[in-house]
Amino acid sequence: MLTAICVVITFILPFYVIYKPPNLLIRYFQQKWPDVLWHVPASTLRRNGEEVDKVVALTIDDAPSEFTLDILKVLGENEAKATLFVIGGQVGGRETILQHAAKAGMELGNHAMHDEPSRSLTPAVLEAEVRQVEGFINGTYDAVNLPHPPRLLQHKDAQTD
Repeated sequence: MLTAICVVITFILPFYVIYKPPNLLIRYFQQKWPDVLWHVPASTLRRNGEEVDKVVALTIDDAPSEFTLDILKVLGENEAKATLFVIGGQVGGRETILQHAAKAGMELGNHAMHDEPSRSLTPAVLEAEVRQVEGFINGTYDAVNLPHPPRLLQHKDAQTD
């Protein structure tokens, strides 16, 4: 019995904490890194001005990639929408993929220039990368004559132009 408990603690508990972190852990991280968005209370979510109880937000990281068109096809077949997070370093030569995504009703989000922890970048480098990718995203919407969607979640100290 002791062996079974040790196995659970050693192997299963870490996965549980990673994939379903307890509120206590989230609160600790919020205090340790207040500049990071850890949680959005469901009570603040609205659709057409009305509070919503259930929301599913599908996000796809590291777009555009060699898999993005396949992902867009599956989403289209299932009448689903998603937010594709754009890595600026992957845009070159794949601009039409992003345009296809925008025309299909997908939202494009900013993942900075490279797939690396943003906390490891200086504020100046991070800002430059985010602005560069924002230029790619805005250029995509402009190329297909679509309005730029509003940015719904933003850090309280963020500067906007």
